[in-house]
Formats: sequence, C-alpha cells, structure tokens
Amino acid sequence: MRWRHWPVLAVFAAALALRLLHVQQVVAHDPFYDQPSVDSLVYVDWAKRIAGGDWLGSEPFFLSPLYGYFLGALYALSGPSFLTPLVANALFGAASCALTYAIACRLFDRRVGIAAAALFALYRMEIFYEGAPLLEALQTLLTTAVAWSALVALAA
Repeated sequence: MRWRHWPVLAVFAAALALRLLHVQQVVAHDPFYDQPSVDSLVYVDWAKRIAGGDWLGSEPFFLSPLYGYFLGALYALSGPSFLTPLVANALFGAASCALTYAIACRLFDRRVGIAAAALFALYRMEIFYEGAPLLEALQTLLTTAVAWSALVALAA
C-alpha cells in the first residue's frame, strides 16, 4: 500500500531546507544579525521582559501581542537567542508551504498543489521576513491553518 501523504512531507522538507539555508546565510553574512532594529527590536525587548516574568507590562500594546508572547515563551524555554526565533520562523514558513500545498490539492488537484507550494516556497519576500524576529511567519501559518480548517469543516 502506498503512503499518499509523501508529497506534503517533501514540500515541507524542501521549503524548510531553503529557509534554513537563508537563516544560515543571515547568521554568516549579516553584520547586524544580532542587533535587531525597529519592530524586531520591540519584539525582542518585549520577549525578554515576558520571559523575565513581566507578562503585562505597564504600557498599551504597541504591536500585536501574539508574537511577543510566543517569543517570550521561547526565550523562557531556551534563553534569549538571536538564532532560535529565526529557526522557529523557518519552521512556520515550511508548515505554511505544506498547508498551501494541501489547500491547493483540496481545491484543485495535485499539480496545482505542487505549483502553489513551489511558488510559496520560493517567494523571496516571505523568506526574507522569516529571516527576522517578526510576526509575519506566525501570522501566515495561522492564516493558512484557518483556511485549511475551513475547507475541512465545509467538506464534513
């Protein structure tokens, strides 16, 4: 009996490899890799405070709190690191790519799924934003997960 889900694993693995290669290049060649700025700096500083126990802070939220709390939990588990959020974002991007494949296969067919996954896997701006501690990778994953869940619910 053939295992019919191997393409989604292949898509995930290829997208993850590409994203981890990007992370490796950022770490090796970006002189500002360990000096976040603008939104990344806000999230990193906020996450450090959350990991230190300051869950609510004393000011209104400046950015969406989801990624700050995710990063804070990550820092609480592994310690503050510049690499850990980038690896997490690479995993989020690869999972989004696999979900894109699954959505396109469900709506159309496997060929369209492969094309959609390839386009998502190679989309430079997505890869770029996944190479910084920013919300976009997690937001994209959650959006594709909601779309997939809606399709599954409609089919039930």
